[in-house]
Amino acid sequence: KEIEFARIEHSFTVEQTKKLYERTKKLFYTPAAVVCTTFLYALSEFSEESAVAVNLTLFNRQPLHKDINMVLGEFTNTAVAKCGSDRTVSFMEEVKNVQKQFWKMVEFRNYDGTEILKKLARGQLGKAVMPIVFTCMLAGEQPIQDSGFKEQYAISQTPQVVLDHHVRDDLGYLTISWDYVKELLGEKEVNQIFTRYVELLTQVIECSDWSTIRRKDRNDVGL
Repeated sequence: KEIEFARIEHSFTVEQTKKLYERTKKLFYTPAAVVCTTFLYALSEFSEESAVAVNLTLFNRQPLHKDINMVLGEFTNTAVAKCGSDRTVSFMEEVKNVQKQFWKMVEFRNYDGTEILKKLARGQLGKAVMPIVFTCMLAGEQPIQDSGFKEQYAISQTPQVVLDHHVRDDLGYLTISWDYVKELLGEKEVNQIFTRYVELLTQVIECSDWSTIRRKDRNDVGL
């Protein structure tokens, strides 16, 4: 049977996007780490496990040659980010922990993330390891310039991936999208988790004190 993917998407306003950039810059965090933490935070509210982890895709084109930017090819690597091991930890602390993980990924970017996942998969009887992927394409305070082309339809379909999360700056609008396997994840449940994720990210953008952001218990979110 052919696996079918579906997409769910949300865009924040230009004003909200600017707020996110300004707040993360003021606190010395990257927008990618903050959005990733919020994503993990939302997933943890619906997870039966204490900790949750996602597979990150990293751009890894290193300056090995003066003309390297002219080279076309696959320059991505993978890494793993996690949070939620201690549910008493505040959102601010989780952001700090995830940001540290991001810096570690940069430090050890020469290691092959695929090989690490293979080692983790040993003894898993063929089950996918880290089937949730987080790809962030935010360009900081400089949104990607208008190319003149408009997106009509887009979806990613990656083998052994159950949920593929993309984050991008669409001409100043922070846009988040999930591509998920319909046969494995129910539409109702996905919509519920996504709605909670948008709610949390809105709170992160609008709230001046992140220490007040709290994780809900699984029973409180309705699953």
